[in-house]
Amino acid sequence: MIYEDRSVTVSCFPLKHRVPCIGYRFDEAPLLPHLDREAADRAGVPMAYFGSLKQGRDYVREDGSIVPAASVTTPSRRPLSYAYCSDTIYREATADYVRGVDLLYHEATLGEELSDLAKHRGHSTPRQAAEVAKLAGAGHLLLGHFSSRYTAETEESILLAEAKEVFPRSLLAHEGQFIDLEQLREEE
Repeated sequence: MIYEDRSVTVSCFPLKHRVPCIGYRFDEAPLLPHLDREAADRAGVPMAYFGSLKQGRDYVREDGSIVPAASVTTPSRRPLSYAYCSDTIYREATADYVRGVDLLYHEATLGEELSDLAKHRGHSTPRQAAEVAKLAGAGHLLLGHFSSRYTAETEESILLAEAKEVFPRSLLAHEGQFIDLEQLREEE
């Protein structure tokens, strides 16, 4: 772990390239459950205790009876996660660092027909990136860092197709692109 605050944890992990290189993982902090205000009001819980209920602490009435926090709260969504793997050759071990992320960005510099060159230069193919995503149980794969030998059309027709053969939820990265992780999760 290299950074943590109330909303996110950032960790890094080793990649294998011709020069030292690391990947990053960003994990949203666990979210508090949602208070069911109507249920809390029906149970007679004073507003001053709402924060405690969201923290999972039960409310104890003056007569000693208990209002369980779980009876007046609903679970929040699962925290979002994203990982970034820049220059790297294919390594199964990378999947351990990015397990379960909603979105995995993984370089895919050269197509499968140039896999030997990709390995020699410390890069991955789209198929190899897809293998990492599949092993990791990622929600989606975002491919990027393409060789200049590919045009936008060949990226779409060749590189994306190679990845989708292994991992159907693959996408291509584009400059200035915005990806909504919550919306991606809903598409799964």
